Amino acid sequence: VGSDPDIPVEGHQDGGIRVVCRSFGWYPEPEAQWRDLQGQVLPSASHNILQEATGLFQTEIAIVITEESNQKVSCSVRNPCLNQERVSTISIADLAFRGSSYTLGEHLHQIRK
Repeated sequence: VGSDPDIPVEGHQDGGIRVVCRSFGWYPEPEAQWRDLQGQVLPSASHNILQEATGLFQTEIAIVITEESNQKVSCSVRNPCLNQERVSTISIADLAFRGSSYTLGEHLHQIRK
């Protein structure tokens, strides 16, 4: 099973805030997806999977969170063969959508499970 997903914030994009979920050390190739609080799958803005020299896989999946959309989302990375999963959750405060990168930094809250 790979690493717990890391969810850095990349900044403002398309009227929202772009966040990326990264996880390393998976074999075989993992499945990654964003989910809302009800567990519904959300569309991702991009999804990349790379195989490292060691043969293990890393995944990177991004989403743009808007003020109108779900502001608390989870990133799930799963081993499809072993049915093992790692999940991290991020919550973006309302004020982060209205300001500069300074405001974003001041009002961002990240919660990990």
